[in-house]
Amino acid sequence: MQRGTTLGVLILAAALAACNGFPDLVPAEEARTRPPEPLVEQTARVLPEPPAGLPAEISGVAGRTWVIAARDQRLPASALRPAGLAVAGREVYVLTWDEPPYERLFVPSRPGVYVEYRELWQ
Repeated sequence: MQRGTTLGVLILAAALAACNGFPDLVPAEEARTRPPEPLVEQTARVLPEPPAGLPAEISGVAGRTWVIAARDQRLPASALRPAGLAVAGREVYVLTWDEPPYERLFVPSRPGVYVEYRELWQ
């Protein structure tokens, strides 16, 4: 019995010694501004028709390419803030808590309704 317990403890100790533990930490500033890794790679996407006067794709905003999302968003004005950009003569908005690199861009299509653009991962 003693030999079995000793052998079990040795095997457990060897297994734990082989573990690397946690991965190396990313510096806080880099982790805060780095875009997240996609969980699933999208290989094909059917783009919806944008509202009149808005492009289906926006290039060069924050050094990225943005495509129109599948549906409009109804958001209160208090949830958005100006991003300091304009597309097709309309101001671009982001969520109030979002910081660069932005996750989504919102362009107004009519009062209270915004067209959502998401980053195109290539």
